[in-house]
Amino acid sequence: MEFNAPNLVYLRWLDQSTIHKVTESGQYALVPLEYSSVADELPKVLEIPISNGNHIYLSTRDSIGPYDSKYLGAKYIKTLSIHTRTLDSRNRPKK
Repeated sequence: MEFNAPNLVYLRWLDQSTIHKVTESGQYALVPLEYSSVADELPKVLEIPISNGNHIYLSTRDSIGPYDSKYLGAKYIKTLSIHTRTLDSRNRPKK
């Protein structure tokens, strides 16, 4: 099973410093979710609020390790992934 950006954010499996909450327009760079130490200053996920509790998540993937190179589908490698996640008060993570 491959977890996408909203799953990783929701489960808190990504360091918070790798998630950038977009609050203004501009150009942003991303590193793939699989990278562990490359370009630590760049985010792995852009989180864009679109309404109360609703967000768009932008991320990219790469085939860099033995697991990812075997199971990550070619259509996801080095492409931008766009996901949405709606969190209402019943399933929001506790702060």
